[in-house]
Amino acid sequence: MNGFRIISPDSSHWAGWVDAALGRHATRRQIGLDFHQRLLAAGRMPLLCWHHVEELLCIDDAEWARRRIDFIQGLPHIAFIRFPQDTQSLGSIVDILSAEAAATLEGSNDLETIRDSARRVMLHFGTGEDGLGQFTWVWEVVRQDCLRKRERAKLIAATRSMKLFDDQRTVGEIARGSIRNLEKQMVRKRHMRGEILDHIQTRGDREISDPASMTAAFMSPVESFEIPPQMEVRDLLVAALTEQGLDADEVRDDSVMADLNELALFRSRMKIVADNLGRPFEDLKALDMKILPSWRIQKALQRHGQDRQRSAGSDVVDGDLAALAPYVDELFVDKRTLEDFRRVRAQPDSIVDLIGGVRKAARFEQVAKAID
Repeated sequence: MNGFRIISPDSSHWAGWVDAALGRHATRRQIGLDFHQRLLAAGRMPLLCWHHVEELLCIDDAEWARRRIDFIQGLPHIAFIRFPQDTQSLGSIVDILSAEAAATLEGSNDLETIRDSARRVMLHFGTGEDGLGQFTWVWEVVRQDCLRKRERAKLIAATRSMKLFDDQRTVGEIARGSIRNLEKQMVRKRHMRGEILDHIQTRGDREISDPASMTAAFMSPVESFEIPPQMEVRDLLVAALTEQGLDADEVRDDSVMADLNELALFRSRMKIVADNLGRPFEDLKALDMKILPSWRIQKALQRHGQDRQRSAGSDVVDGDLAALAPYVDELFVDKRTLEDFRRVRAQPDSIVDLIGGVRKAARFEQVAKAID
């Protein structure tokens, strides 16, 4: 919308704003009710995406979650992410990646032109009802799925920084080893279970109520996997990586496992993007991850950001919201995420030029003070 700068409050800012506007305390309620107009008067338009709404819904009080949705539906002016345009849902990190991938398939081949093309097709303006739809009952169904995913996010946050093996070795170095016999495999799996349980207990989300069950969920596919007889180490590596979208000839002896794992993760995302675009996976398989802005931002934050002493489930959402940095004028984050962005900016990397303003705000009121 001409004349407005797009800002992305984080999910806690949205929650604080809406809860204040719906609350019983008269003074605070008026602050919440005035906040939207205060943003518009300052030339700012708040952005809403799926990851904001997911957090707003992910509470135990179903009635309060419904009231949050009702409030946002009543907002007269917001920006929101939606891609493809013929859908009725709010966009997520998958849709951002999809818009970027679509731009590359149409001929864009550098970070800046891909960003500009993706922004044109996925950034929309309208009412809160335009963004969320007119029906509230749908969100109660969605909320149940969000609550289930909350536990999954805690598991991802708790385990993604674990180093269960040395991934800086090459395929050739690893392939010189041998497959453990069944007894040694069982011993190693028991040790892994203990390592993961300890990591979740000491570095996972403090709200994890049952670390043992979460460990069991993580280990279940590992413990049920049986290595076929006579399989060599290299064959095992190739089988695992090709399952995720790599070609066998990409698993070369001089390839570093960390690089192959990153490529495998990217290809797995591209499989989802292919479905989202209605395109064959082969069309997206050769895309260069280095020219997709949201991917570059997320990987830079993971590579250069701080090592969290404890990883909360909300860190996963913060990472997804960070992908908005190339697409908004101002991204409001917490203190830890601001420091992560500061470290990324300190790197000699062209991705820095794509990052808009990143500002700290502990509460939604501080967003208003920052833009006044």
